Amino acid sequence: MIRRWRDTLYEIESMRRFAGLTLTKPIPDETTILNFRYLLETHQLGRQIFEEIKQYL
Repeated sequence: MIRRWRDTLYEIESMRRFAGLTLTKPIPDETTILNFRYLLETHQLGRQIFEEIKQYL
């Protein structure tokens, strides 16, 4: 599943823009993405981020 996220970041420009990434710099590898996910879950930041984004929808 993480590999699909990385592939999606390569293939879909709007996803790269949302993530603040470009093709001129390396896209994070699977380990980096998993470490980021782990930090979000450990510090329960996923819910906070979701609530923040929800305010703009």
